Amino acid sequence: MSLEQHENFYCPHCGESNDLAVDVTGGSFQAFVVDCGVCCSPIKIRLKISGQDVIALDAIKENG
Repeated sequence: MSLEQHENFYCPHCGESNDLAVDVTGGSFQAFVVDCGVCCSPIKIRLKISGQDVIALDAIKENG
C-alpha cells in the first residue's frame, strides 16, 4: 500500500499539465501552494482525500 499517489492537474495560469505527489496520510482536507513546473507561477492546491483516494483536486491561481 502506497502512502503517496501521483495526481495530474492543469496550471490555471498557463494551462500546462503538472504532476503532483500527494501524501494521502496528511489528512482528509489539505491545502498548500506549489509552483507550476512550466511557468513557475504559484498555484493553490486544495485536496479532499477519502481513505487512500484523492476524490477532489482544485488548482487555483494563487495571485488572483
